[in-house]
Formats: sequence, structure tokens, C-alpha cells
Amino acid sequence: MESRHDGRTAPRPRRTALRRPGGRPRPARDPEPTSPTGAQHGHHRRHPVRARRRDGHRHRQRRAGPRPRLRGGARPSPVPDHDPLPSRTRLRRARLRRPGHGSGQPRPGGRPQGEGTRLPGDVPRLRRAGRAAAGRRSRATPDVVYDDVHDLDLGGRTVRLRPTGRGHTKGDQVVEVPDAGALFTGDLAETGQFAIFPWFPPYDRDVSGVRWLAVMDRLAGSGPRIVVPGHGDLGGPEVLDDVRDYLRELRDETWRRRDSAMGEAEIVADVRALLVERHPEWAGRDWIERGVGCLCGEHAA
Repeated sequence: MESRHDGRTAPRPRRTALRRPGGRPRPARDPEPTSPTGAQHGHHRRHPVRARRRDGHRHRQRRAGPRPRLRGGARPSPVPDHDPLPSRTRLRRARLRRPGHGSGQPRPGGRPQGEGTRLPGDVPRLRRAGRAAAGRRSRATPDVVYDDVHDLDLGGRTVRLRPTGRGHTKGDQVVEVPDAGALFTGDLAETGQFAIFPWFPPYDRDVSGVRWLAVMDRLAGSGPRIVVPGHGDLGGPEVLDDVRDYLRELRDETWRRRDSAMGEAEIVADVRALLVERHPEWAGRDWIERGVGCLCGEHAA
């Protein structure tokens, strides 16, 4: 029987069954399109396992059988079929998400967390690089070294750096502006609060109440017109007088009770109550205890 067509497309060949030697017949696949129309529109034979969607991602067929188990008895987390990451990266991420990781619970089949657990990623390498950089770090050297006074030109105005010796710290320093009559004291002086005593034995014992009082006597004798304290509002010479009077008051009350063989805890309670009653508007009452401890140590010396 003769087939009829209009001549515009090639006739489709008949499908025949190919027989394997000694086996069942195998169905024949469709032949590749020979017409220019099919090649132009991209009609091609699809792969039986992988097929590309219109958005560019590939579909992967799920393999049959049980899912693979990872170390510690965990299973890899499900990953979408269109995940563009390589399979090794997905497995490494799933391996890091083990039960109990980061929750403080022991991992099944593994060591307790915190006992020799190796950190993932590049943390060990970064630690080695940090230790190597710390070994190469050198100490910075100052550009100018002075013992007594140093005048610093700021371009039309000169400021004077004057060290005061040990007081609030092991080496305090004030800044004077001679043409303005101003004095910047730092934490040597405060307004509206009790003096800050950084007394934290046995690690931090640089403060000296006795020498701090001597420093305030010298600064008050210099007669500045404007005093800029480390804490509180700026004022005049009365700022230095108030701090000096408080330090003298704290020293006298502490040493008087120390001479009477009172314990430090009793001295702190008595002196704190007395000074809060005399200066109820001042802040920083916790520094009274530190000041008493400092002066008790200096009295024993």
C-alpha cells in the first residue's frame, strides 16, 4: 500500500522491532529528525536519566534503595533536586549537621563535645596564622621622650604636657593651656562624685591615695582659671580644692579607725556611712570601699 504525503515534510519511517540473538525483541528508538524543521526548533532525543528544564537546572532521578548513613549514625539532610552545588559540598554540609552538634548533647557514637573535638573549616589554619603574626609583632617606640615638661605646638596654640607622678595611676599627666589658663586633669579630679580608686589587688595596685593627695596640693597651688575634670562638669579652682579635701578626709577617717585595731570590713562600713552623710548628692559610692582598702594598705606599709 502506498503512503501519500504533501511533499513538504519527509515521510516518517516505520518502527520495527529488533531481535537480540537468543533474546526478546527490543523496541527500536525513534530516529533522529532529518528534516531541517526539527533541527531548527531544537527537537532532540532526551536522555533517559537527566533532563534539562527550561530554567537551566537539571532533574536527577532518585536512586532506589536505603539512604546512605554518615558518621555518628546521622543521615544527610534532604537536598532539592535542583541544588546547583556539587555532591561533595552537599555531603560535607550534611556531615557537619550531626545530632547534638552545638546543643551541648553528646553525639551518638562520638566523643563528648568539648573533649578534643576538632573544629570544622579553616579555624586551625587561622589560629596558626594568628600565632605567627603575633610572633612577628614588634613593640612600638615613641617619637618624643621627655622627663619634666613638654610643649606641643598645635599650630598657633601651645599646650604643655606635665607629668605628675604616681597618684590615680602609676604615672599620671595633666595638660595645661597657658594662654587660656585651662587645666585638663583626667581622672585626677572629678566633680559631683567620689574619687575613682582603681584598687583591685593583687593585680591592679598602681593607685596611691597618699601620693594622689600630694599631687592635688601641687595642682591647687598652680592657680588655674578653668579646670576640666575627667568626669563631671568643668569649673574653676574649687574643683581641685574639693577633690583634695575629700582625699584628706578619706585618709584621716580611715587611718583613725585603723589605729584603733578595727577590721577592714568595719572600717569600710563606718567610713562609707559617714561620707555618704556628708556628701549625699555625690555619685559613685562604691568607690569609697576601694579607697578605704587602698589607704589601709598604705597605712600598714
